Amino acid sequence: MTDEELFGWYRAANAYVSLSEHEGFGVPLIEAMAFDLPVIAYASSAVSETLGEAGISLSDRDPATLLEALIRVHQDRAYRGEVIRSQRSRLLRFSRQRIEPSCETG
Repeated sequence: MTDEELFGWYRAANAYVSLSEHEGFGVPLIEAMAFDLPVIAYASSAVSETLGEAGISLSDRDPATLLEALIRVHQDRAYRGEVIRSQRSRLLRFSRQRIEPSCETG
């Protein structure tokens, strides 16, 4: 898949859902946040460290739990805005300006 195709999928989506049980750092979570997609993710592995207080972390993978989160982020515009604002703030932690100096010293 090309970057253009991937970015097209992100732009067409209304939310990003990850129910992975074995997620590493979670680059797709960061990418989705960069596209202002509310991220709904099962809080396993490094997901909690990647999202911090941003996005919507699920404590279980029950379909009803996921559906509830999807419906709320779709119907409650104020809540959706809060989620996106929290994600924008979290993205600052992963900015190039913040990461590059640590790469040079590490």
